[in-house]
Amino acid sequence: MKKSIAAVAATLLLGVTLAACSDSGRSPLAPRDGSHPDALLGLGGSTSQTVYGALWKTPLEQNLNTTATIGPLGGTLRLPATGLTVLVPPGAVLRNTTFGVTALAGRVVAYDFQPSGTRFLVPLVVTQSSAPIDMAPPLLGLKLMRPAYFKSATDIDQQAGTATVSELLPQITIDLLGNINYVVPHFSGYIVSWAME
Repeated sequence: MKKSIAAVAATLLLGVTLAACSDSGRSPLAPRDGSHPDALLGLGGSTSQTVYGALWKTPLEQNLNTTATIGPLGGTLRLPATGLTVLVPPGAVLRNTTFGVTALAGRVVAYDFQPSGTRFLVPLVVTQSSAPIDMAPPLLGLKLMRPAYFKSATDIDQQAGTATVSELLPQITIDLLGNINYVVPHFSGYIVSWAME
């Protein structure tokens, strides 16, 4: 009995936290304030740096997007045109939620995820096929690929292939099929970036 009461209390607390952190009223690519998820990995809202983004072999001529309604049992959001799959594990959300993703037009592998600003109770797993991506680093010394969070589409310089980012997540993994895999704790804009070893 004590365990079930504790479990219910924990679930309710997490639900309140999720609802309080939801930011679905904002424009998907609107700049975020300093109290937003930037601080999640200790990089504070004012911290930013310029990184080189991974590039599409063939630049996207227009934005590509899709949506899926996913509930507490989990599910998958796919954008086949770019080889993107987002696995939403069971328990990541407490109610049916409309998930969306937009691949931004241009050279840089960049996505805007919806609902913007939402933090998840369980991190989501992003898988990106490497087939449409140029996997060669743009500069000598750049050897590691890392997902990076950007605040606004205006933070991406499509001509230079760079982006100003506010958060670098841990290094990605490449699976046996050559897919790029990483986890995200919240939704916003993400690119695959190159970093020094």
